[in-house]
Amino acid sequence: MGWAIVGNTQTAPVMAAKFEWDKEETKLFLSLIGNVSLFGVAIGSIFGGHLIDKGRRKAIFIMNFVVILGAALTLARTVYTIIIGRFICGFAAGILNMCSMKSIVETVPMKYSGAFGAMTNIFLNIGAMLCSVLGMALPADEEDYKEDEMWRLTYGFPIVLAVIQVILMAAIFRWEPIDYSIKNGNDEAALHMLHRLYDPIDDEAVKDEVFKTYVDERRAELKKAESKKKKVGFKEALLGHDYWRATWTCFFIGCCYGFSAIEPVNVYSSTLLIAIRSIATDFPLSVKAGVLIINTANFIGSFLAVFASRYVGRKLILSIGHTSMMVCHLLVGVFMH
Repeated sequence: MGWAIVGNTQTAPVMAAKFEWDKEETKLFLSLIGNVSLFGVAIGSIFGGHLIDKGRRKAIFIMNFVVILGAALTLARTVYTIIIGRFICGFAAGILNMCSMKSIVETVPMKYSGAFGAMTNIFLNIGAMLCSVLGMALPADEEDYKEDEMWRLTYGFPIVLAVIQVILMAAIFRWEPIDYSIKNGNDEAALHMLHRLYDPIDDEAVKDEVFKTYVDERRAELKKAESKKKKVGFKEALLGHDYWRATWTCFFIGCCYGFSAIEPVNVYSSTLLIAIRSIATDFPLSVKAGVLIINTANFIGSFLAVFASRYVGRKLILSIGHTSMMVCHLLVGVFMH
């Protein structure tokens, strides 16, 4: 997911030099390459639900092979294969992100859901930071950009991550999340996951009994919750009397978050830094170093969110976060004017 969002930031100037784009073509193609993966994430998030319902592990396996396909396409040095490949990777990332969140909710006890729920964001930012670190292998001298082939390291790295995840899912995490297995009547898989993740008692016989009791109790809880749950369709969520306010509030909050953080800073960090260096020739940071600092700050912030989520309400965190971003953008605007 992190690579889908910022995977083009470090390679942007290299791509511009390699394809010999003029100023207008640079804006067009870098915008397409940078944003097409976000479009893929959105499409995957909207339409991935049916695949996930058939099994979290199944979806993860399929989407990791889709990531490999998409990343392989980006290694071909043509604009259109890069754009198509990044869209495919973004689509897979959107579904994998949903699988990750659902698997955490269905595995971790409720009292730890806040801290573990933030793990998705942490690993997203780890992926973004890895892109920045890999970008340090790109040439320091702009005259070398045209002949450089290290850009393929950044574009191809998701293949390594996908292969590692497939191996882990096949060798270690061989069962569906606990709640998913219980809901689908697969108690054996649920017990396997409980033994894999929790070790509260040394006596194996007692441990088995405790886990079986937990599965029975959890099944009753899930059935009770399912009986009270009302299935809401996409149209009803958007326009239904009881849901439209919440849906559109979340939509506009997401848009504000995108415009204030992800889009202008993360996705266009290299473009912004190039523009800054063209205006202020004595700017002390290189583009690569600036991108690395930005993504490292995101990584540190995601860790702070783990602790904040344990002690502070979600509404307060949201208010503080957006206020902080507003202040930071105002300061940047004032001092860069």
